[in-house]
Amino acid sequence: VTGPAVERHSTCSLDMSDAGDDDWEGWEEEEGDRVPCTCLLCPSVFPAPAETFAHLVAAHGCDVLRARDAMKLDFYGCIKLINYIRRWHADHPEEAFTIPPAAAFKNDSYLQPVLDSDPLLQYDFQPDELEEPQEQDLAESAPWLRQEAIPGSDMVAVARDDLVALFARLHAAESNVEKMRLSFLSFREAAEESMLGGAKAAELRGDKSDVVARPAAAAADDNSDEEADRAMDGYFQSYAHYGIHEEMLKDTVRTESYRDAMLRNPELFAGKVVLDVGCGTSILSMFAARAGARKVYAVDNSSIASLAREIVKKNGLDGVIEIIRGKMEEVTIPEKVDIIVSEWMGYGLLFESMLDSVLYARDKYLNPGGVVLPDKTAIYVVGLSDPAAHDDHLAFWKDVYSFDLTPMLAPVLGEAVVMIVPPAAVATAPGTLVSLDLLSCKVADTVFTAPFNITSSKQGPLTAFCIYFDIVFEEGCANQVYFSTSPGDIPTHWKQAVFYLPQPVAMGVGDVISGTIAFERAADNQRALTIRVVYSVASLEGTSALASTHVYRL
Repeated sequence: VTGPAVERHSTCSLDMSDAGDDDWEGWEEEEGDRVPCTCLLCPSVFPAPAETFAHLVAAHGCDVLRARDAMKLDFYGCIKLINYIRRWHADHPEEAFTIPPAAAFKNDSYLQPVLDSDPLLQYDFQPDELEEPQEQDLAESAPWLRQEAIPGSDMVAVARDDLVALFARLHAAESNVEKMRLSFLSFREAAEESMLGGAKAAELRGDKSDVVARPAAAAADDNSDEEADRAMDGYFQSYAHYGIHEEMLKDTVRTESYRDAMLRNPELFAGKVVLDVGCGTSILSMFAARAGARKVYAVDNSSIASLAREIVKKNGLDGVIEIIRGKMEEVTIPEKVDIIVSEWMGYGLLFESMLDSVLYARDKYLNPGGVVLPDKTAIYVVGLSDPAAHDDHLAFWKDVYSFDLTPMLAPVLGEAVVMIVPPAAVATAPGTLVSLDLLSCKVADTVFTAPFNITSSKQGPLTAFCIYFDIVFEEGCANQVYFSTSPGDIPTHWKQAVFYLPQPVAMGVGDVISGTIAFERAADNQRALTIRVVYSVASLEGTSALASTHVYRL
């Protein structure tokens, strides 16, 4: 299991600071609502939103307006649905689309437009709320339209009816324009809040009240739950995209280790009930079924669960595997299980904290004598000596096109780097930080401070520390399976986590690097890690460098 970390980048930018309210004053609608619109699910272009929505129903069976009514979507909900559909189609261009439940697109990231200047995002999604002018209102605002004011023939009466209709449309159009203006301003503020954060967005609008009116501590207390929910939504949503599953499935060390642990131990799985925690595409569930499991419950809180259900059916395993959408801590498994399988590991082993869910499932659903696979793991640390990589990562900022960008060093140094470490860069023997047995460990064991002593194997500067982990499938397995994510083994999608030192430290062969490494949950995101490294180097001559402390985020 992996997720957003150092290697995730966003090229999205949002600058609406120049779009003031006054910019609307000179705006005029051309040809009413006749703005060319691209279909959400094909390249077809239509002259207005109404025709686009009609085409979606006729050609794709996708009734956006009916979904709006059925799910009682507000303006923002409709915006999110439009952007969700466009994103989905970009990822699944050949597949038929079915509108999902509102929970699938509730994340605020869907406020970000997929298509620049998308006319469908400016469509009035609440027509029932518009006030249509009544005839008595028209009589007051336009007395020249009253029947008695237009004497003459039937033709004049017909003309009068046409004028009433035209005036009503004009009145409604003016009302719509104002509502659109207000909706746009609200949408802009919501997008700024989502992309920039509340205080920054308020500052951008020139509104200082949200920034200074309340003590920071009080604001943090009020917003902590909301921020945690947003982080949680983003975590699960990251697994809805096919790309992350493709990366994991193509990691042959990972996938084939799980396959071999199950298919080479059929006697362990024959007739058993299995729980797959965080099933993703359901590949582990299908391995378990193929190994002989009687029943497999596959749980995932991402929208990938709907595709997993199709995959299971496509492979004729829907009679054995049951896909359950939801958080492990919130769903109900109808019976106790004999085996729990899960690919829960993150960068540095514990990034994402998915192990918490596995241990919850173990304590609640695993039968006495049951098995958790994999069942054993350990985290190791080694020292690196790679001056070229250190310069590339840190010295780079000293001269960027002849400019000094060294203020960037503080955030750069404060973050771990997930990368494939060349074996030649490893400069010490490994030291074990922690070992975990998944049949007995507790969540508290994942927060720790561990001592280490590692001996240098080469002459050269110490430039960074590197952590990696091993995984073992042992309990109940006649044929045990093991793999490592160390720099000396076949690279995996977990790579290694590297912690660069601000300055290289002199180191000779036989020198001992000792200290402690602490793993803690990040205060602002319980799935991220704060890692504190305290170290010193003692030479064979007996001299010792002063202890240094550095804190990193992973």
